[in-house]
Amino acid sequence: MFKLAFLSLSLVLLLGLFNPAVSFAGEEQDFLEIEFEEIVVFHPNDWLGHGELNDVFYLFPLDAEYEDFMVNINFIIEHGRENDDLDFWEELIIDLEETIKNFNLQEKEEVKIDGLPGYKIISTGYLPEIFPDKIKWVQVVTFLEDEKFLVITYTASKKTFPEFKDDALEIIFQTKVN
Repeated sequence: MFKLAFLSLSLVLLLGLFNPAVSFAGEEQDFLEIEFEEIVVFHPNDWLGHGELNDVFYLFPLDAEYEDFMVNINFIIEHGRENDDLDFWEELIIDLEETIKNFNLQEKEEVKIDGLPGYKIISTGYLPEIFPDKIKWVQVVTFLEDEKFLVITYTASKKTFPEFKDDALEIIFQTKVN
């Protein structure tokens, strides 16, 4: 059910319009606006939007030093969930525990994306088939209309996670739904 969201964690190794300045991570800077399916993503101009790859939209910080892992935010719209499904949260955690080696849930909370209810988790774990070192991610899920939901995931190595976390969270929470 959440396989596409977990596939995005695997795909992270693969690889608008100009608007006025807004504040990201406490700094005033130019930003770009990109539409992807039913959402609009706002991001600073020092992040690169990759467009669609396997129905996933990716953003990468331009000033990241990539060793073996590409810091990224990915956006996926999945189909087939009812908006009032109360078991969603627990199913998401169970799927992550089954998919991610040494899964460690560090934080979970209810959040809103563009006024829509959702959930946010911060976790760590391994995907040994792709990346042998520990990765850390923030995953935010919110329900859309017509049995769809939006999954936004910021992923980085555990070492580089803090460097881009503030910008990543601002990008995630400034996402708009059309």
